Amino acid sequence: MELPKFTGENFAIWERKVEMHLKECGLLRYIQQPMLPDPTKKQKKRAYRTASILCSNLSDD
Repeated sequence: MELPKFTGENFAIWERKVEMHLKECGLLRYIQQPMLPDPTKKQKKRAYRTASILCSNLSDD
């Protein structure tokens, strides 16, 4: 799924598409729940992947 860049004006559609993408990837929980104390390496890797997806879909403007 190609995700739109968030430009500051398209939040509703951007949010919906990002949530669907994260759900497909099994990563939605990383934006819905705080990290548990002492996360495993796998949990940290998934949290970083989630952050990467979010950051890469923000407009540079």
